[in-house]
Amino acid sequence: MTKGAMDEFAFVLLAGVILIAILMIAWTTPTEFPPKVFPSSIDIQTTPGSVQTFTLNISGKKLTDVELSASGDIANWVKFTKNNFDVAGFTLVDVKLSVPKNALIKTYKGSIKVSSKDGSETVPINVAVEREIIRALESRSVQLGDFFVGFTSSSKDLDSRQNVQVNKGYFSERSVNLVGSITDKELSILQGASINIVVEDANKLGNLIVTFNDNEVFNKKVGSGEIVIPLEKEMLKKANVVNIKADTPGLVFWANTLYQLRSAKLVVDLEGSFAKELSFKLKSTEVSNFDSLRLAYKVDDFSSNLPELTIKLNDQVAFQSRPSATSFDEKFDKDVFGDPLILNEADNSILFSFENEASYTVSNAVLTVFYKG
Repeated sequence: MTKGAMDEFAFVLLAGVILIAILMIAWTTPTEFPPKVFPSSIDIQTTPGSVQTFTLNISGKKLTDVELSASGDIANWVKFTKNNFDVAGFTLVDVKLSVPKNALIKTYKGSIKVSSKDGSETVPINVAVEREIIRALESRSVQLGDFFVGFTSSSKDLDSRQNVQVNKGYFSERSVNLVGSITDKELSILQGASINIVVEDANKLGNLIVTFNDNEVFNKKVGSGEIVIPLEKEMLKKANVVNIKADTPGLVFWANTLYQLRSAKLVVDLEGSFAKELSFKLKSTEVSNFDSLRLAYKVDDFSSNLPELTIKLNDQVAFQSRPSATSFDEKFDKDVFGDPLILNEADNSILFSFENEASYTVSNAVLTVFYKG
């Protein structure tokens, strides 16, 4: 075989290998990922003849034909409020577990399998059936949703310009604008602001004039150097405009006032907590027969070296510790000082906050109240 024929054969062979690799990737890459289920396990204490309910949080970017099935000792005890459905984001499914009256006093084991087109996840279930003298707990879940908690102590440039010139004569003019917006959250922790200008060169024929939201905050002749113009926080709004311009050159009508700026920026100082407060209501039986609260959620995003997270229930500190960076699942019946939680039939509040630099985004938060039935 000639060298040219060998090269041609090698080229065809390489093209074939690449084609096969592309087809294998296309055939083996799943169109969707398996579902994620929270909580990942269930433990229940109950009595013969009782009915227990709990909620499964099934999440995924896009899941089709999601099917739930129970197996093991509890296979015939379980009913789902929905089955055979699609998921875009997350779906909550209430599960009803009915224990037969003739159930023996022991622990029953089983599982719930959550299947979709490209995979499944299994949730193990342990049901401890105990004697009638032990009062079974009832439960009800309250959806708290998705939210952000954080703390910051920093300066932020809302807008900046570099190497620009402002000038003004009797026949021409050039000015510079800075435009900066502030969110409602940032306004709530705003400590102050400033306009920082570095003048590289100036002919000093006229004044340098700076306005902030149409209010004049600076009007002087200056030379090379740095200018810091402090702003009261009450002056700032959600949308802010800085205008930097030169004044006329006075009697030197044939020339322009000129200021060459190395930089100009609008800076805000932020310090405070992005706390999140949510309200929930309880029924009279849930308050009078209260046992505990369970808070569970997933962590979607977080900053490194998370500090202590404080969770308050009606102003009582129920949790104060460094949280997990993946998920949260804790039960509360007392505050951190050992005092019983005081809950109301009407409005109750749960407050999340940090006191040091932090960024913490959670999703699918569920608060479950347990009470004696």
